[in-house]
Amino acid sequence: MNNRIKLKCPAVRSRAEMETLVREIAGLKLNEKTLAAGLDAELKAVRDNYEQRLGAIAQLLAEKTAAARAWAEASPAEFRSRKSIEFVHGAVGFRTGTPKLKAHLKWDAVLDALRSLRWGAGYIRVKEEVNKEQMIADFGARILSEADLKKAGAEVVREESFYVEPKLTPVELRECLCASHQRRCAGAGYLPVRLRCGGGIARGGASGVRATSTSTTARSFLR
Repeated sequence: MNNRIKLKCPAVRSRAEMETLVREIAGLKLNEKTLAAGLDAELKAVRDNYEQRLGAIAQLLAEKTAAARAWAEASPAEFRSRKSIEFVHGAVGFRTGTPKLKAHLKWDAVLDALRSLRWGAGYIRVKEEVNKEQMIADFGARILSEADLKKAGAEVVREESFYVEPKLTPVELRECLCASHQRRCAGAGYLPVRLRCGGGIARGGASGVRATSTSTTARSFLR
C-alpha cells in the first residue's frame, strides 16, 4: 500500500511567480540544511557516546578471550578428543574454518609463478570489460564516429539536469547553525537559552525554538 502524499504544485505562469517560487525553494533549502545539521550533530553525539563505551567493552572482551584461549591451548587434556567444552555460562572450543589459500610470497609473485608453470594458466582469471572512458575520449577526438559506436551498440550522450540554486546569505547560514544548536539543547532537556544569532536573537528551550531575525526567509522557515 502506497501512503505517500502527492502534492500538486500550481503551474508557473509568469516571471514574477517564478521569482516567488525560487524564494520558496530557497527557504525550503535553508530549512533542509538546518534540519540536516541538527540531525548530524545529534547522531554524532549519540555515536560518540556509544562508541566510547563499546570500545571499552571490545577491549575487555579481547583481553578475556585471549586469556581463555591461552588456557585452552595449554590444557589439551581438558578437551580429550573433543573440540569444545561446555561450562555453566557458555562453551569454549576451536572451530575449523573453510579452506582458504595462503600465499607464502606476495600475490603478485604467486601470479608470476603461475604464468611460468605448465598448469598455471588455468588458475589465472582475466576480467574483460568495456573501456568506456577511452571510447568517450576517442569519440571526442573524432577517432570514433557515431556510426562506429552504433555498430558496437552504444552512443555518447550528454544529459542535462535542471537545478535551482538558492542564494543563502552568511546571516542565513549562521542562523542555520544557531537553530541546529537550539534543537540540540532542547533535545537534551536544557533550560531555556538565549543566543544571539547573526542579525537577530534566537530563543529556545525544551518546548522548541523560535528565531527572530532580520531575514525574512529565516523567519518564514526556521521554526
